[in-house]
Amino acid sequence: MVGHPGEGEDEYREIKNFVQTQRFERLGVFRYSEEDGTYAARYFKDEIPERIKQDRYEEIMEIQRHISLDINKKKIGEIIRVLIDSREGEYAVARTEFDSPEVDNDVL
Repeated sequence: MVGHPGEGEDEYREIKNFVQTQRFERLGVFRYSEEDGTYAARYFKDEIPERIKQDRYEEIMEIQRHISLDINKKKIGEIIRVLIDSREGEYAVARTEFDSPEVDNDVL
């Protein structure tokens, strides 16, 4: 999550470094959004501008895109058990047991 109340440049840099160091195979990133009735909404002011939240989100997702691409390239030629969801032309569109439809990567 990026843009949580109290997240300054140092905290954001720590999140970014963590993502770069850990090299997650899969990563979801979310922008903080105040929700009525939550602890954060009651006790923290949502002071980070939406533009900054969006910029941080995009930067982390771009870092992750490169990591994911690198990891996936290393899988070329591997035999992986998949579930076929559909056929598109000469390809079967499938996913691994770790992937959710319409969220994660497709295997062609």
